[in-house]
Amino acid sequence: MEDFEIKDGVLIKYHGNDAEVIIPKGVTSIGRGAFAVKFPQKSALKKVIIPEGVTHIGEFAFHQCRNLESVTLPSTLQTIENIAFRECEKLESIVLPEHLTSIGGGIFYGCTSLKDIYIPKSLTDIGGKNGYAMFTYCKCRLQADEENPAYACRDGVLYDKQFRTLICCPDGITEFVIPEGVTTIGKAAFMGCTALKHVTFPESLTSIENRAFFDCKHLTDVKFPEQLKCIDFYAFSICTSLTEIVIPSSVNRIGFSAFEYCKNLECITFPDGLSDMGHDIIAQCKHLQHVTCGKITFSPAQVGDRNLDGILFLLCQKSLTIHILPDNIKYAMIWEMFAHNPEDTEILHYLMHFKHLRPAVLALKDKEPAFMQSILDDRRFVTEDNIDSLIEYAIEKQAYEIQVILMNYKYQHFGGEDSETYIKKKFEL
Repeated sequence: MEDFEIKDGVLIKYHGNDAEVIIPKGVTSIGRGAFAVKFPQKSALKKVIIPEGVTHIGEFAFHQCRNLESVTLPSTLQTIENIAFRECEKLESIVLPEHLTSIGGGIFYGCTSLKDIYIPKSLTDIGGKNGYAMFTYCKCRLQADEENPAYACRDGVLYDKQFRTLICCPDGITEFVIPEGVTTIGKAAFMGCTALKHVTFPESLTSIENRAFFDCKHLTDVKFPEQLKCIDFYAFSICTSLTEIVIPSSVNRIGFSAFEYCKNLECITFPDGLSDMGHDIIAQCKHLQHVTCGKITFSPAQVGDRNLDGILFLLCQKSLTIHILPDNIKYAMIWEMFAHNPEDTEILHYLMHFKHLRPAVLALKDKEPAFMQSILDDRRFVTEDNIDSLIEYAIEKQAYEIQVILMNYKYQHFGGEDSETYIKKKFEL
């Protein structure tokens, strides 16, 4: 008994290092981190018997007990909190009792030896409100009691009772066809399915929640259905075998870091009109060559990784006043938008506003000569009334190439000195 720290029926801490432990009678709750150890590799615990009368197992209770092979749960147990058995790598089987009503998120995360889990009819709360990743990195096959009112299983995969939400698919499968009728792939549903190579989405799918396919390293391709509306944060992060992604026009929200660290991704296509975009959506995609937003394609190498977020916001959301881009890149992209949408009144009015027109004209030096000439010849932008101010602005910014082009344009269309005469007079040549 001296190894057990117990207060008011709560086992606060086990201080021993035995291979087999029988928790004393009279304990009603196992406290947070009661058996968790500072150095997991030194844990000797292999078998634990929890007595009748215990109703609650707290967070981290057996976290990283990496030699734990067997746990006997009492019939009185009602709740198991988050991460209670996380990374118990040698735990092969566990029987969830008939009166258990709730288990938390990440409860068996990393229990790589776990084989079969049977979900009793009493268990109606898996993961809680914010929980997820209950069986991540487990190869266990899931089964649910047919009388369970909240959950159902098919082919070892966990769904809600109506088969509208796919909640969890354990590791070990290489191909999976998600049944028609599923509308939501839940949080971390396929997270850590490292063997998964191909997944087929149903036409009914509308939402892919956060971390749904996080760290699916061998997933080679995804084809999104046309009704999909949301791809949440980290949804496909560290899917290092993906090479091409096309996001359909139905999608209106992409969460932050959705495709971060997809290091072999080469091409990605975004739709116009994304109303909600997170940051770092394609961060650390080192082999990315082509990014397409609507009608415009660019290479990240041309603009730099730090500018990717800004360009995506600019092109996909038409955030013309965005401040996180350098002017030369920002206005070059806006001219590109205008070239593809010359009748867009919003872009037109923005460019014609003089405070935007000056830096926008400077950005033309990075455009093709023919495009630059077509903009200059469009009398809505460079006019007899504003060309002198544009020339002065070019001189102020030391954009001498643009200064020469504007001076020659003025000479040809409005009269005055050409650039050669100006330079001779200025330097008394």
